[in-house]
Amino acid sequence: MIKKYHLDGSAAFVIEDYQHAKLFSDFFPGVSGLYGIPMWAFFVNRGQAVCSFGIESKDKAILEFQPANKAYRMASTTGFRTFLKVTDGKKQSFYEPFANRLASPFKVQQRMMITSHDLTIEEINKTLGLKVTVNYFTMPQEPFAGLVRHVTVENTGRKKLKVQCVDGLPAINPYGLKDWLSKNMSRTVEAWMTVHHIKEKAPFYQLKVEVADTPQVTPIKEGNFYFAFDASSRELLDIIVEASCVFGQASDFLVPENFLQRANFTAPKLQQTSNRTPSAMSVCDFSLPGGKKHAFTAMAGFAHDMAELKAVVKRARGQGFIEKKARLNHQIIDDIKDHCFTHSASNEFDQYCGQTFLDNILRGGLPISSMSTAASMATWNGIIISLCSAQPSFHRATGITVMSIRTAVTMCGSTGMSGTAVFLIS
Repeated sequence: MIKKYHLDGSAAFVIEDYQHAKLFSDFFPGVSGLYGIPMWAFFVNRGQAVCSFGIESKDKAILEFQPANKAYRMASTTGFRTFLKVTDGKKQSFYEPFANRLASPFKVQQRMMITSHDLTIEEINKTLGLKVTVNYFTMPQEPFAGLVRHVTVENTGRKKLKVQCVDGLPAINPYGLKDWLSKNMSRTVEAWMTVHHIKEKAPFYQLKVEVADTPQVTPIKEGNFYFAFDASSRELLDIIVEASCVFGQASDFLVPENFLQRANFTAPKLQQTSNRTPSAMSVCDFSLPGGKKHAFTAMAGFAHDMAELKAVVKRARGQGFIEKKARLNHQIIDDIKDHCFTHSASNEFDQYCGQTFLDNILRGGLPISSMSTAASMATWNGIIISLCSAQPSFHRATGITVMSIRTAVTMCGSTGMSGTAVFLIS
C-alpha cells in the first residue's frame, strides 16, 4: 500500500491524492541569488497549487493574494487552470487535469511533490492514457522577477491522440492594482486597466495611471507580463487576455464554455483589452503519438517597461535557458541548506535539518562575506562529529568546504564506519 505522505528518492516530500489530504499552505523560498530579483509565491494543496504570487508585498501581487482560508476555496477556480480536448479517432473528450477526481468521469491519480526549491504536481489519467505534470519554480539570478511554470503532457497509451489545450490564469492583476483596491473597488478600478503587447504574444498588464484621490496624474510605465512558448520549437503561443473568450457567459470560471462549443478553438483575432479584469491563458494544439510527450513553458512576472519585457522574452526562449535556471535555482537553495549539511542514519532527519536551517535563514537572513570566495573559504572552520558504533571519536579540521564534507561522508561509508555522522559548517 502506497503511503499518503512519504519522501521519494530525490528527497521530495510526496503527498498522494493531495486534494483529499489535510489542508495546508506554504510559500516558496523567494530566494533568487545575490543578483536576482525575488518573487513571493503562495501555494496550497488544492487545485494546481499556486494561488498567489507577486513582488515586494501583496500590494504588488500578480495573482491576487488571498489568506489561506480563502485560498483553499479559490485555488481550483481562480488559480492556474488547464483545459484539454482529447481526440482519439472520432471520439473527443473534454478533460481538466487537477480538478476534483470525485467529480471526474475519468479514473485519475494525483500527487504533489514538494522540495525546498520547487513544486511539482502530477495527474495520471488511466482512462484517456494521459499523464500531465506541472513544475513551478521562481527565476534565479536575473534582473527581473518571474515565476516559471513548465507543463508536460505525456501519452501513456499506444494510440495517437490529438490535443487542444488552453492553459493559464483566468484572471491576472495589472501592475498598479493595490490590495485594498482589488478587495474593495475591484469593479471601479477596471476603468484604469489595460493590456499592451498582445500581437507580440507577450501581454503587458498595467493600470493606465496611479489610482489616487489627488489632482496629480501619474502615468504607470511598469507592468506585469505573461507569455508561454513551446519547449521544442521555442515558438511563442497565442495568449488570451479576455476571459470571456474562453469562458463565455460562465463568469464564475467553472466551465470554459467557448472552448467546449468550438470544434477547433483558436485565440480570437480581436480581444477587448481595456476596462475589464484581464486573463492570461495560452492556446496550443498538438499531436501525441503513443509514448511521446509535449511540453510548454509559461512565465509570469514583472518588468519596468516593454523594452525590458522584450529582452526577457528573447532571453527566456533561448535554448536551454529554462533548464539552466532550474538547475541554478536548485543549487542556490542547496548551498544555503549545506551550511547545516547533515548525514545520519535517518534521511528524514537529514532533510529536516536542512529545511529548518533554510526556514530560519528566510526569517533572519544569511550573512555574506565581503572577502573573495577563496579567502572566505580559507577562514572557515569545519567541525566533523562522527559517532561510530565501536568507539565515538571527535575530529577537527580547517578549510573544509561543503564539497569536501560530502566527500568525507562517502569516505566514511567506504571505510565501514556505521552509526550516525553529522557534519556542521560554521
